[in-house]
Amino acid sequence: MEEEIEAILEKVALEEPSDELTGAVVNVLARTLSQLKSRLGYWEKDHLVQALAAAYSNAYRAPQTKLWLTLALVSAHKALAHPDQRNDACNETQRPEITALQYRDFADALRSLGAQVQ
Repeated sequence: MEEEIEAILEKVALEEPSDELTGAVVNVLARTLSQLKSRLGYWEKDHLVQALAAAYSNAYRAPQTKLWLTLALVSAHKALAHPDQRNDACNETQRPEITALQYRDFADALRSLGAQVQ
């Protein structure tokens, strides 16, 4: 998954933002969520929230920007980080609103986002 994220990051750097590129980002976010389904802890939730917020910001913005696509992909990449590669300072100030989020919340948001970019 990390290699796919890196490949799309490279495309974002080289191409102008488009619905097709945004769709690719949404697809990678969906696959990232699927991969994390069985281990959706605070770290993963926090970074997925950031990824989704960036993707939404891009999808509902005209014109679309590289900034939001890049942030969505970098946040997804961070969500996949192995525990040995994490900065646990993120976990010291856990927000109960993020802790309460469940897989279904992320899946619903991704479905809504996917419908927006099609």
